[in-house]
Amino acid sequence: MIQLLLSLSKNKELMLVGFGQFFSVLSSFIFLKLVSHYASVAEYGLYALALTIAGFIGLFPFTVFDQAVSRYIPVYQSENQYAKNYTNILLIYIGLIVIYLLFIISIKDFIQTAIPRDILTIFWALILYTIFNTIRITLLNIENSTRNRHVFAGSRIFEGIARIILLLLIIHYYAHPKAADLLYLTAIVFILNIIYLLYRNRLELTLTGISLSTTKKNLACYIKFSTPLLIWSGFGWCQSFLPVWFLKFYSADTSTYLVGHFAMLNTIGALIPAQVVGVISMYIAPIIYQKEPEQPGYAKVIINQVIRYLGLAFLLALVMLFLFHDRIMLLLTSAQYVSSSWLLPYAFLGAVFLGIGQLWTLELFAYHQTKKLLVANIAPSLITLLLSYLLIPQWNIIGAVISLSFAGFVYMGLVFIAKTRFAMRRNNNFL
Repeated sequence: MIQLLLSLSKNKELMLVGFGQFFSVLSSFIFLKLVSHYASVAEYGLYALALTIAGFIGLFPFTVFDQAVSRYIPVYQSENQYAKNYTNILLIYIGLIVIYLLFIISIKDFIQTAIPRDILTIFWALILYTIFNTIRITLLNIENSTRNRHVFAGSRIFEGIARIILLLLIIHYYAHPKAADLLYLTAIVFILNIIYLLYRNRLELTLTGISLSTTKKNLACYIKFSTPLLIWSGFGWCQSFLPVWFLKFYSADTSTYLVGHFAMLNTIGALIPAQVVGVISMYIAPIIYQKEPEQPGYAKVIINQVIRYLGLAFLLALVMLFLFHDRIMLLLTSAQYVSSSWLLPYAFLGAVFLGIGQLWTLELFAYHQTKKLLVANIAPSLITLLLSYLLIPQWNIIGAVISLSFAGFVYMGLVFIAKTRFAMRRNNNFL
């Protein structure tokens, strides 16, 4: 293991990604600490609900298209068509955003009657956050796919610092930030980062990318690659966020108070596993996509090696959470969230299961076998729905944590089965 750590320390790319993500985690903890002290639990719960809506909108089809873009960026580079396709990707995403906005405007009367009043108060802040977050994620995804690690790391560092500065300004002038304030300030940070990324890549913006034939070709490729992802993306959202909405409408307290407690608990529990897995995925995914066709089995070897070391690190972290959950929660948030801290290890464990499963999916993505993951994404969401319906009305936050953690375990197991079966079939065909 020491030899592995030494080799990683000499890898400039990984060090850049790791440093950027470490700073992102640190700034997220500082942001949460400030929010937990100065915003009410109910306001944080409303903010968390808004993020689930933004995540749902982003799924169709932006988030799933991002996977396809990552897969095709190396192809564009090898064909010397990167600049044209960079422009065309932006054109496709902006066109889809415009369609979304026109649709929202066309149903504004329905929205005003159907959406709960507390969410309606932050509606336009939520829309702005969603639009600029979508564009920003796509641009960062492209930078990572082209292995511009310094740009990606710098962007994450800037966002972390800028978000904290703006939050401190709001606290200074208004004392207690509202959910809308948190959404607006984050959207402003995203806008600034988008301007920088576009300026940096201004030479890649070319009129040749504004082509109907290129748009049709790229959309066909993205849809073909992403169709299974489009099908299961809603199920994935259900797995992650259904407990939040059950707490909102079916728990003993239908305000956003319990939502705030659960959201903070889940955010703290999932932050480190999600960020660590994110660093590793961002680093190894482009490499796997390049090397797996030339060295079949490369993905399996590297991913299994990573999971072995991650498993040990996560096990030690889990023990620490069981022993010191109250002190850790008080350190990272405020006293108003400590009462639910005993559930922190279980929320962490669910995030670990989910993260390991996501790493294993790279073996299938390398061979464009996204359809093999349909069951692994649909079944856990149905389990979440069932457990949330049965447990949350009676047990509130406890039921939500059980639902989320057990669904994560099922997801990990089903992904393992899917990737193992595919590997066995591929080896038999090769023989």
